[in-house]
Amino acid sequence: MKAEDAIATTKILAQNIQRKMKLEEEIKIEICNGVDEITESIKKPFDFILATTVETEILKKKNKLDFTFVNETNGSVGFEFYLITNKKQNFNDIKSLKDGSIIILSKSNFNTASVWLDKLLRDANLSVKEKFFKDIKYDYKATNVVLPVYFNKTTAAIVSRPALELLFELNPQLKKSLNIINKSSPILFGIISFDGRSKDKKRKDFICDILSSLHEDNYGKQLLDLFMVDKMIPFKDEYWQKYLDLYK
Repeated sequence: MKAEDAIATTKILAQNIQRKMKLEEEIKIEICNGVDEITESIKKPFDFILATTVETEILKKKNKLDFTFVNETNGSVGFEFYLITNKKQNFNDIKSLKDGSIIILSKSNFNTASVWLDKLLRDANLSVKEKFFKDIKYDYKATNVVLPVYFNKTTAAIVSRPALELLFELNPQLKKSLNIINKSSPILFGIISFDGRSKDKKRKDFICDILSSLHEDNYGKQLLDLFMVDKMIPFKDEYWQKYLDLYK
């Protein structure tokens, strides 16, 4: 996914929302890099934010957030993640990756895939990832995560199921050469939260109607496709509790 494509499509969607709501003020979109920037941005009133589950966990400690939507993909809430290696290297479990390198499909460490990796290591009685691996990198482009494993430039990678399946479809040779040594259950990847300080229920209800029907709108579907999301569905506390289980 190209960031500029997501921004452009989001702006078009915002213009549609503005027109449908007959708002005089312009809808403003802020792209934040990390928790600190989000924290600063939401000091002002806002309609909603989209953040990773890990970022949301940090933000909710000091901010009044109303968890509202999560993503549904392939009929499941959130994403399934795969830990992959090159078949030629004969790595069959996470213990065999000791002192290797890994790339995770994400912009930073504040993501569900990293939390899942922490749990895999903990359940196998291994050291934390920063000590277990000699090198950890993050990249939001699936090709930059998967191809280094294919070309033996890195030991392993963690990638979401939708991203990996798309690459398999585009290049069947990848499927023949890569080995999936661990699979996660569907994990909550991100949350759309509304401003818990807002009292404008009518405005919130209208925006909720727009977001819940994104998959029925051409521009909305384009935006969801960029994030490999099928549709947005209402948040449930059970989704959050399942995410918290990763820390056990």
